[in-house]
Amino acid sequence: AGIAHNFNNLLQAIMGQATLLELQQSNPEQIKKSADNILNAARKGAALVRQLSAVADLEDTKIELVDVNYVLEKNLNSYVKLIKDQQRLTLKLTEEIPAAYVDSSQLLRIISSLVSNASEASLDEQEIIIETEFVRVDRNSGMFDVPFGSYVRISIIDFGTGMDDEVRKRCFEPFFTTKEVDKATGIGSKGSGLSLSAVYSLVRKNKGRITVQSRVGHGSTFMLYLRADG
Repeated sequence: AGIAHNFNNLLQAIMGQATLLELQQSNPEQIKKSADNILNAARKGAALVRQLSAVADLEDTKIELVDVNYVLEKNLNSYVKLIKDQQRLTLKLTEEIPAAYVDSSQLLRIISSLVSNASEASLDEQEIIIETEFVRVDRNSGMFDVPFGSYVRISIIDFGTGMDDEVRKRCFEPFFTTKEVDKATGIGSKGSGLSLSAVYSLVRKNKGRITVQSRVGHGSTFMLYLRADG
């Protein structure tokens, strides 16, 4: 139902704008506007397919040793473009942390999704932080969702609306969304409900873990654990 709903919306937009193109042959400005709308809908459809592929575990993963700090600094401008104009994105990178085992292109997508999610949950002029550190998880760590070992931990921190316990527990569930949910169907009219579930799947494909802490009105912290070298 979730797949059908989201694809139907995109196809309706494409077909509607294509019909308008036929009626606007003498109006170049309106033709360009309709063509842009068609392209935008098609891009959203392609993004939805990529998310579905990630959730369905269809993507190939090339895990290698990656300097996480370098990847984050290199792509900072890309992340800034994902947040609202008045919001601030801050990097707090721990120096001399070990390399991590991860597919660098998939890491880029994971961070992009988490930053975009943080931006949507935050008000204008609020700060979003990306933080890195080296951590060891053992029986004294109190982390029951992360296997014992050494990790590079990437935290995406926002100070936005936060989540209650029910939403926090279900946030990685495919098609679960809180964006304008239809009470009759339980399907969101905005958002596919696949962004965080795709993130979860990609993290697990990279032999990592992801956890979240959140409080209503106090924001959320998504913590990505990547296996560290050594």
